[in-house]
Amino acid sequence: MKIENMTTAMKWMIFAPLGLLFIALFAFLGGEIVRLLWNWLLPQLFGWKEVTFWQALGLLALCRILFGGFDAVYHYASGVGQRHEQSAESSARLAAHFFSVFPQLEGVRFSHRWGGAIDTCSRFFAFVGTAKGGDVAYAVGHTGLGIGASRFTASLALDRLAGVDSEATRLQATRTLPVPFPPEPLRWAVIQLTRNRLAAADRRAGKRGIWLRALDRAGVGPAERAPVFGANARRLYRLP
Repeated sequence: MKIENMTTAMKWMIFAPLGLLFIALFAFLGGEIVRLLWNWLLPQLFGWKEVTFWQALGLLALCRILFGGFDAVYHYASGVGQRHEQSAESSARLAAHFFSVFPQLEGVRFSHRWGGAIDTCSRFFAFVGTAKGGDVAYAVGHTGLGIGASRFTASLALDRLAGVDSEATRLQATRTLPVPFPPEPLRWAVIQLTRNRLAAADRRAGKRGIWLRALDRAGVGPAERAPVFGANARRLYRLP
């Protein structure tokens, strides 16, 4: 059976255990590498005590908390609110990235900053559906790209209400819904692992590792379907 023909429940039955296994393997290898390097170098260089595997794993987690990754920030249990809207660390990281792209502007100060929740889904781009027996259509999950994509998704939603059969409404990405995020605490673990692997792919000029390729195969993430909302959207609905 092809993956795209599987039900959501079947996908999670297959990929959730694989995700847990990958997280456990990642934690074991990371902790063991930190332990070996620490015990090999630091006792001889600085006279520090050797650490156990669990202490090394704790150090790895602490470094992850302190030094972080790229800012697709997720708060446990999909937490939202004013206390999550501003982060000095995130703003500083964004400014650093800005100046790495525009070094000639080094020294210019940002006077304002903005933050807030972004509606997303496991595909990282908008999806369209109907409710109330087909009387109501919706387009959600724009993932911060609503200004550019909302005209297309609104037109598509109207076509779904009217029962229009077109090239756009026949696209797989417009006929199917994204895989739901898993429940906590698995959701938090999967998102943090995915953030880590996306940051690693960024450092490798976009080369995706085993975890991201597995998500691509499961229909999770933007790699295979997001382009339908780019050039195809402009062609199908004659957008400027």
